[in-house]
Amino acid sequence: MKINPENFIVDEGLCLNYKSLFISGNDEAYIFSLVDLLIKSFSKKGFVKKAIVEGVGTTSDLFKGENKYLYVSEKYIGDSSVEEIENNKDVFIFYEKSSSKNKLIKQFFSKSKDRALMECYELDSNRKKTIVSGFIKKHNLVFENNVYWLMLDLLDNRFSILNKELDKILLLDNKSD
Repeated sequence: MKINPENFIVDEGLCLNYKSLFISGNDEAYIFSLVDLLIKSFSKKGFVKKAIVEGVGTTSDLFKGENKYLYVSEKYIGDSSVEEIENNKDVFIFYEKSSSKNKLIKQFFSKSKDRALMECYELDSNRKKTIVSGFIKKHNLVFENNVYWLMLDLLDNRFSILNKELDKILLLDNKSD
């Protein structure tokens, strides 16, 4: 299922609705930031990050117990391996810059409601507004209407820079002249 990455930024718990996630696009900094955010979200919910060993696969862990694993990879492991991870109640995150080579992978992820395909590109005004509004709500900030629209206009359209600019706004909270 194709989903806007901004939805995951605004609602970090949304990632728990999916068994596998594929993050693609041309904004690599956005991709890496989103992967980090997803790893933190899954870790908060008790998932343990585990490496995928090439040639070994993702065979069942003898000592798995109650652990739920999170597999993160820059290299695609194949549809059958992704399904194996999903059947073990674990989660797979794959990320790669958009190319013509990953068209079939995108189709695999977009056809299932249990998988998420997110494409990270420079933010347009609506996507930026979604992120900024979610940030304001999350941190219980209040801005006058004209300040909000000016800030939205001045903030950068690249997510990684926008995110750092928003963090700076938190430093100004409760400061008065």
